[in-house]
Amino acid sequence: MPSAEQKLDLFILTRFSVLSEQRRHSWGIFGKRSRWLSKILPPVSPPDLEKKRAYLFDETRLRYRFWTFETFLLPSLANQDDNRFRHIVFVAEALPDWGKARLAELQTRFNFETVYVDIHVKYDDALQRHVPECQSGTTHSATMRIDDDDALGRTIVAELHGLAYEQEDQVATWPKGIYLTDRGKGHYTIRRINRAFRACGLTRIRCSTRPSPTIHSAGNHKKIARNLPVLTLPGEDKFLMTVHPDNVSGRKVQRGDAKLTDADKADLLREFGIDLSKQVKD
Repeated sequence: MPSAEQKLDLFILTRFSVLSEQRRHSWGIFGKRSRWLSKILPPVSPPDLEKKRAYLFDETRLRYRFWTFETFLLPSLANQDDNRFRHIVFVAEALPDWGKARLAELQTRFNFETVYVDIHVKYDDALQRHVPECQSGTTHSATMRIDDDDALGRTIVAELHGLAYEQEDQVATWPKGIYLTDRGKGHYTIRRINRAFRACGLTRIRCSTRPSPTIHSAGNHKKIARNLPVLTLPGEDKFLMTVHPDNVSGRKVQRGDAKLTDADKADLLREFGIDLSKQVKD
């Protein structure tokens, strides 16, 4: 266990509809081809900035993302056993005015911090400007990545504060979690997975009073063990990742998932704070 002198500052980082010239790998929704087609056809060009802008700020799409943000991620953070964290949401400066107003209302309810960024965003720089120094007495800082449509199990924050800090720089990952697929009209299916290095909840812990470089600088999450020591942590249902048509990073709806039962819904409410009895999407 860490000594009494060790203190961790945890920053949970979320990107909410960030318009950026970077991160081309996350735009497969615009034309990702199968392996077979990629062998016989030229590569699909990444979308330009205006195509991204039109997609991100389409009103129907954006209202759905607000619904997932409010239904999955924010309740799961409010449901944490340990509230020693700062939730920082990066959002595009170009977000429509109605979206900024709704984000401000959610910020008041759920106590997160908003950082508006331009198209040239570098998350390390943005965070360093926003949080130039950790709290007094801090010995370690940690940055976690979590999408606006995913969720964390209720013990995640407490577990991070309870880790023994043996490395200068390391990454924590939980391999056991849930894929929840939105089938439409309030219907869901569930699939439990056991696979390390999920992007959801991936956390970089540093022996430093500055949170930069962040988890976003640690490289591709699936290959992160090549760059940094990794702590693979035990436990069931430590994260929840939603699957729906707007997953730009390539998550796919799969056959064979189990129908969501009343017992599953009770587990989601207890472990993640997610109440799926509220099905109104505006």
